[in-house]
Amino acid sequence: AIFVGGALNIMWLGLYGYFLPANQRVGLSVPQVTTTLTCLFAGTAINISMFKDSESMGDIKWGTQSKVGTYAIFLLAISFTWLMGLMGYIRSAVRLFWHVTEVLRDNSPDAYTLTIGEAGKMLTFNTLFVWVQFVVVFWVASLSAKPKKEEAPDAVPVPAQQQQ
Repeated sequence: AIFVGGALNIMWLGLYGYFLPANQRVGLSVPQVTTTLTCLFAGTAINISMFKDSESMGDIKWGTQSKVGTYAIFLLAISFTWLMGLMGYIRSAVRLFWHVTEVLRDNSPDAYTLTIGEAGKMLTFNTLFVWVQFVVVFWVASLSAKPKKEEAPDAVPVPAQQQQ
């Protein structure tokens, strides 16, 4: 209920902003952030109270996830990285040549917004570049984690027989 109420409030404020002048619209970000933080802290308080007296189900067993699950989580992380870049582009593209939409125009000679195709290529390259670097770093780290094989000595000494 808290999440739904917060989402509805943020959407209502966003839509309401279309009917306000630009200098007043900027002020709507404060109640949107306040709504987000209220949902965050209220949800945290509810979770703490729910799990306060919970029992442990045992130790965490690392490495028991299926390969399909591992691939799914990996692709989900890549999708999030890509989406964050896309949302950053959309934020920039919506403003066009404005620092603050319809309030402060960007008159610099370098004011330019990429087309969607250019931005898509750049975002795809950046996402793949970052994730390939992550994979290489973890691969190199895994090389040092492999145990070295102990070789048996060439000759094993035999103890001398004792006389009685």
